[in-house]
Amino acid sequence: MNARSFAVASGTASGVFVAGQGILVKQGEADVSFTAIGPGGLRIVGRTSDLGVADNGYWLTLTASLLKLDTGIPMRDAHMREQYLQVGRYPNAQLRVDRALLKFPDESGAEGTATGTMTIRGESRHVSLHYRAARVGAVLHITGDAQINMTDYGVHVPPYLGMTVKPYVALRVRFGVLES
Repeated sequence: MNARSFAVASGTASGVFVAGQGILVKQGEADVSFTAIGPGGLRIVGRTSDLGVADNGYWLTLTASLLKLDTGIPMRDAHMREQYLQVGRYPNAQLRVDRALLKFPDESGAEGTATGTMTIRGESRHVSLHYRAARVGAVLHITGDAQINMTDYGVHVPPYLGMTVKPYVALRVRFGVLES
């Protein structure tokens, strides 16, 4: 399984917004996912809802736990977590974004691209993320997308019957926040 590439966390994960107001506090459920392409075009999708959002006024940090990352196939999940992501040693994937690079949504929403630092398996790399933010009442709803190469994070491309999973993995994150 290529969930090790999930690395997201994701992050992966992906972006948010910003621009000046109060500190952002996670509100409600979150969804972090990765999509990898395996042999014969097989789509491998992994998910977790375990996402933390930390905001110190300067940096927005998204932390996705990889411990419960689920692809729907228990054996693949075990291989992904233990062999590829090594969650015993690296239980989280993290994305850190400079708040100054992000935009808060107005009534019509906000959309943009920002660069952040993704850390997976102790390896940190710059990643470009595309985000959309919409305000619904007091809650800001964020969706972000990024693409990573799992080999950049020391994750070996898993083989299956002599073929391998493609090293590029699409990451997506959805969550809500309140301004405090």
